[in-house]
Amino acid sequence: VPQFILDAIRKAAEKCGFHGEDLVIRIEPCNSQDGFIGQLFRATLKQQGSPDKSLICKIPPLCVARREQFDASPMFEREPWFYERILPEFERYQREKGVDRRDGFMAYAKSYVAYYESMDQGTVLVMEDLGRRGFRMYNKLLPLDCGHMELAMVQLGRFHAISFAMKRDQPDVYESLKVPNAIVEMFEKNRYCQFLVSESLKLALEIPGLNETEREVLNKLKDNVLAELVECLDVGKAEPYSAIIHGDCWINNCMFSYEEAGISPKQLILIDWQLGCCAAPAVELVYLFYLCTDAQFREKHFEEMIKLYHQSFGTLLRKLGGNPDVDFPYEVLRKQ
Repeated sequence: VPQFILDAIRKAAEKCGFHGEDLVIRIEPCNSQDGFIGQLFRATLKQQGSPDKSLICKIPPLCVARREQFDASPMFEREPWFYERILPEFERYQREKGVDRRDGFMAYAKSYVAYYESMDQGTVLVMEDLGRRGFRMYNKLLPLDCGHMELAMVQLGRFHAISFAMKRDQPDVYESLKVPNAIVEMFEKNRYCQFLVSESLKLALEIPGLNETEREVLNKLKDNVLAELVECLDVGKAEPYSAIIHGDCWINNCMFSYEEAGISPKQLILIDWQLGCCAAPAVELVYLFYLCTDAQFREKHFEEMIKLYHQSFGTLLRKLGGNPDVDFPYEVLRKQ
């Protein structure tokens, strides 16, 4: 294990109350399927007189070839920024406005160490092990159901509401938090990413039963996917109805805890903030709906879920001193 990882874990251990030379740190890789681009390790802290503590450590790939293949430096620069600047500022702002933690947006893991220096050394994120709190990932091969989507709509509505309130109330602070879109930057520079998308679209064109409209759309995307991506994520076109979004909100980046029976979800935590950016809130919702639900669900529940999102958005926005009917009307959301 590289020294910079050990240093980061020791720093996190101190924040967790572990001090002294008798501290034992056991490090093991996490399931390789838990992260697509980064590498995850679980660090278990052991010390006499204290209960064991488990932490998750996330770093860029140690393999040089893999780092160069994806060139994901914008993404690894982005996530520490969220944990060190954006999420703490959002929490501070809600606290100043007297919002109870149960009513605000707190759906993210506790971070102990988060910094970015370079891709080959010094980039590390150490956070709580959500699994020890009973959180687990949903089966990414299955579509989300109503219970899971309701939790997502409530939390995303709250998350986006903070941006609308803060940019009106504390515009200088909000402007200092805004960041460009990492996926566009990575896609423009990385031929391998372009190749993956191009090949995926070619395969999509081979799906049996495509109608002419679907085939026409796929052909257009195949030849112009970067331009379409830039168009969708153009924050200028979303103004004044933009927000800081998670940017990659799909099944694998959500962890859920459940009631005792283990069936009904009761809490959601968003992870992997590497693609967070400023964009239209609808981008977040469309991404989640079309990656994580099926056509039958959307046909039956889309309207009620969007209304739940906007209701949650409005409830927190009012607590923060805003007016959803003025700041982000439901009709504007549907138009987006």
